[in-house]
Amino acid sequence: MPDVDYREVSAAILKYLAENPEGKDTIRGIAHFWIAKREIEKHVALVEKALADLVRGGYVVEKKRGATAEGGGESIYSLNPSSMPAIQCIIDSVHEDG
Repeated sequence: MPDVDYREVSAAILKYLAENPEGKDTIRGIAHFWIAKREIEKHVALVEKALADLVRGGYVVEKKRGATAEGGGESIYSLNPSSMPAIQCIIDSVHEDG
């Protein structure tokens, strides 16, 4: 859990327990389901933006699953294999920047 300090973890545990007074788990369960889940939820908007940019750039393909005539459905994202050379350049440039 990078960028998460002791106070944030303590607060997340207490918040979970305040919202779920009957909650119980092991250290691993708390780390995985209580703490990591909250961190993941914080990043959903950032992931959504990144995926939108990657789809627009042609690096990632978006397919709707369960879509109806009224819309809806969930998007599934996958690699656009024809973009691999460009993708590798992006990966390499990020690693160079460090």
